[in-house]
Parts: sequence; C-alpha cells; structure tokens
Amino acid sequence: MKKKNEVLSSLKNFVILLLLAIAFSTSSFLVIKKAMENRNKNETVEKGEEVAGKLNSNQLAIKINSAITLESSFKKGKFGIENKGNNVYDVIVKIYLKDTNELIYTSPKLNPGEKIDEAALDKKINKGSYKCIAYFEAYDGNNNYKGKSGVEINLTIKN
Repeated sequence: MKKKNEVLSSLKNFVILLLLAIAFSTSSFLVIKKAMENRNKNETVEKGEEVAGKLNSNQLAIKINSAITLESSFKKGKFGIENKGNNVYDVIVKIYLKDTNELIYTSPKLNPGEKIDEAALDKKINKGSYKCIAYFEAYDGNNNYKGKSGVEINLTIKN
C-alpha cells in the first residue's frame, strides 16, 4: 500500500510539473510570436509583459538586441541582454547558430535586474551573416532548471 501511495504521489507531481511546463511554453510562444511580428532589424527584442509587480513562475520577461554586429568573433559587441527586474528566475543565455545548432555563446547567470551590455562570442565564427536562436534558460534560487524561452536574432561578423 505504501509503495502504491508513493507511485501515485510521484505521478501527481509529474502531472503538475507537466501542466506547468505546458503553461510556461504556451505563454512564451504567444509572447515570442508577438515580439517577432513587431520587431525591426535594429531594435531590441523584449519578451514578457511589463507589469507593476513580480511576474509569476509561468512568465519570463527578457531583452536582447535583435541584430548583433561584431568586428570579429572575439571582439565585444552590443548584445543588450537583460533579465528584467520583475522576473522570479535567474537566467543563463545561450546563443546557437540556427542552421547547425552550434553553441557559440553562453552568458554567466543573470539575477533578475542584471544585464550584459557588451559581450564577445565563445567560439570563432567566420565573416558573414547568421540567423541565431538565443535561449533564455530559467533557474530557481536552488539552481533547478525551470524551462527556457527562445528568440531568433541576426548576427553579423565583419572580419
């Protein structure tokens, strides 16, 4: 009987986490869709509603430049990454080349309200223009992964 209760409890926890993940993903998708429809080439992409208080655990408000230009892979450029101050989660930003899914940048962990104005890539990328996906991975205060939200950005390497 005790084993059966443990299994039921585990199953309930799994279902609750699954429902939370679905709610987080759905709200993130709708915010991403609206942000992508409204952005211009040289503006920043902001996701999440501006609200007076803290966001709840199903929301994530983020910001990043939609077009990043670097003189070379290892020279700093304006990334404009921000974990908005009304978030409840810390974030780590990972940028991947869209075509190859190669990880080219990983930020340090950003607490709510922290930002990275300028950064350089972690990997050498040849001269050219690239479509990338910037994923904002959310972590709670105990470093438990809570989910991620992504946005497409343009990256240009001049030399």
